[in-house]
Amino acid sequence: MKLSQLQQRMKQDGITTVVLLNLGEEPSPNFYYFCHYAGFGAFVIRQSGRPILIVPAMEEGRALAASSFPTKCSVVVYKKSLSEEITENLEGHVLGLDYSALTLRDHASLEKKLLAGKKHQKNSSQQGSSKKSDLNIIDISSLCEQLRMVKTDQELDIMRKAFTIADGIVEECLAEFTSFKTEQEVALFLEKRTLDAGCRLSFPVIVGSGKASAIPHYEPRPVQISRGFCVIDFGIKHQGYCTDMTRTVYVGSPSRTEAGWYSLLQEAQEKAIAMLQETTSCADLHTSCAKLLGKHQDRFIHSLGHGVGVEVHEAPSLSPRSTEQLEQGMVFTIEPGLYFPGKGGMRIEDTLIFGKNKAELLTKLPKGLILFPNKY
Repeated sequence: MKLSQLQQRMKQDGITTVVLLNLGEEPSPNFYYFCHYAGFGAFVIRQSGRPILIVPAMEEGRALAASSFPTKCSVVVYKKSLSEEITENLEGHVLGLDYSALTLRDHASLEKKLLAGKKHQKNSSQQGSSKKSDLNIIDISSLCEQLRMVKTDQELDIMRKAFTIADGIVEECLAEFTSFKTEQEVALFLEKRTLDAGCRLSFPVIVGSGKASAIPHYEPRPVQISRGFCVIDFGIKHQGYCTDMTRTVYVGSPSRTEAGWYSLLQEAQEKAIAMLQETTSCADLHTSCAKLLGKHQDRFIHSLGHGVGVEVHEAPSLSPRSTEQLEQGMVFTIEPGLYFPGKGGMRIEDTLIFGKNKAELLTKLPKGLILFPNKY
């Protein structure tokens, strides 16, 4: 999405060529972000000019379909090997690679091939030269992640649409909730509706009921939905961009203590959102929200939130150790939770855009505790 900004940083940092790779079944985030193509290949970016998308012959059609959105690029089909084609298109002597997209084995193999290829090119142009290649390879994964933090208007429009779709799916799920017998049925319903909408899940659905609701990343099982709190954490991926939201319902009638826990959590979450008008410090937001939970703050066992984009968990991190500041155009979650092992847990998660004057709420479903007193 931000080719010109990346090229400007390349000039500032003396990086002559950037190569982003996708060598697995799932597209690596930085690769997909810049070329919007999800297949096998390499995306070669120089300090100026049109980037080059290098792909195998079987992926040429898919690559051509993606070659004008969001960044216009030239599509090249490699004949011998991907590494040889990359070498042919390297410019200069400082290569930026996205280490986060490579296994140690892939990194070692690719670096060896690129250095050998560069040396061969040099020896061909300087006959008899015995000097080693002076190609310098550096990691540019952090640079790419920094550029992704602040979304463009085009990205924000895609994400608004994604959250509208996701809200509708969850709303339908809650309307049908009394018909579900097991946690897994709830998860499968959400997954099917996601596919029906032409989307995919951004992460495996979390449905934890009863005592299992105290496990933040619980995996739903084919067991009867238990009485007590039921945490539903759900997200879709639409046009490459993720959503994330959590709502908590109660099966049966909550005790006064349980209702008090939820009221405390909801008040803390809403005040944390209101704090966005006063502070941009991610660490301060987490710390302030935790304090609002009073004597139960030790039951808040994870970070307040995280960035959302082409990855469902990306920068910035709203944790007590974060050094990041929120900026206009960032998209992130506010999701405090309370977890009481052996009893149950609850979480309220909204995703927001940090705006110029105020935060824009992307998740618009009500977040009061929804009761299903007569389910069983």
